Amino acid sequence: SETRFVIGFEDEGSGTYEGTAIIGNVAGTTITLGTSYKFDNTRTSYIDIAPLSDSKFVVAWYRNNDTTGYAVVLGVTGADTIGWLSTGEMNFGSGEVDNISVAALTSTKFILAYEDLDSTTNFGYMYMAEIDGTDTIQFKTQHVFNAEEGIDFVHVEKMSEKMFLLAFNDDADNSSTRLKVCEVDDFHDILV
Repeated sequence: SETRFVIGFEDEGSGTYEGTAIIGNVAGTTITLGTSYKFDNTRTSYIDIAPLSDSKFVVAWYRNNDTTGYAVVLGVTGADTIGWLSTGEMNFGSGEVDNISVAALTSTKFILAYEDLDSTTNFGYMYMAEIDGTDTIQFKTQHVFNAEEGIDFVHVEKMSEKMFLLAFNDDADNSSTRLKVCEVDDFHDILV
């Protein structure tokens, strides 16, 4: 909302880089933070968050211990507190991933983009995902958005309920910045 936000980060203070989220409130020029919530008690990286509503958000991250990407729906469960809403986290990617970015298109649909480091090519991939009535994530069709080796700085941004902007750095083309307008059709396919 205009006065509330949520951030995700690796908690280096814990010494284990645990995946952590916290709610922030804005009053004028003052920011106050709620209680931090550990959504993953292992070493994490590449955390990104996208709000689905005023009380619900999706978080995606890379879990270093088992070299897999994960996503889960979390929610505001009380005054400035965060809790687990879904029945469990869902994994994505074929192994090690990085450069994760998420963008909500609606309160029940989001885009997830990332670089897959486990493949021999380091291609860029994205999913359109849906959230069901139990807040469980269902990944739909996977789409390759860059079939050349090496990308960085992946970012997706909502334009409308069916369109989004994809930006990334293309290492294979002299580190050129690429911008693509993408659309989700009625069959959950991503059109680039």
